[in-house]
Amino acid sequence: MKTSLRLAVASLGLAIFNVSAGTLCVSLESTNPVVPYATWATAATNIQHAVDAAGTGDTVLVTNGVYAVGEKDGNRVTITNSIRLESVNGPLGTTIDGGGIERCVYLGANVVLSGFTLTNGYAGDGGGLYCEAASAVVSNCTLTGNSAYWGGLGGAGRVTAR
Repeated sequence: MKTSLRLAVASLGLAIFNVSAGTLCVSLESTNPVVPYATWATAATNIQHAVDAAGTGDTVLVTNGVYAVGEKDGNRVTITNSIRLESVNGPLGTTIDGGGIERCVYLGANVVLSGFTLTNGYAGDGGGLYCEAASAVVSNCTLTGNSAYWGGLGGAGRVTAR
């Protein structure tokens, strides 16, 4: 009896802590942004808000538009948690516009960035994009119109990272 009770309690404890990764939504058209941004009806309108609400292993899915709002640590989007930031329709449909602030996107360790155009970033070490760690992955992104005056990815020319 005691063994059965212990196993039941242990199983319940494991079930509580075995939370699967989630998907958070971002849309400029959202009229009712509500954390955890789990549906298009409650999507965030600011990429950084969804990134900050995401947990390890989550995906932040961004629909079409030019995202030129938000800022964290001098970047339009700063990702330090191990998540995936992905656009719905790729770099032709979804742009992160740095607006001349430090960088468009800063990536920490174990981050995946996929399917964006990054433009109008400006920084000494990567105007369009700065990857802090070698474990960051960038795919299907286009960098254009960025400035980096002493290194980094995202100079004034057009660069496609795959």
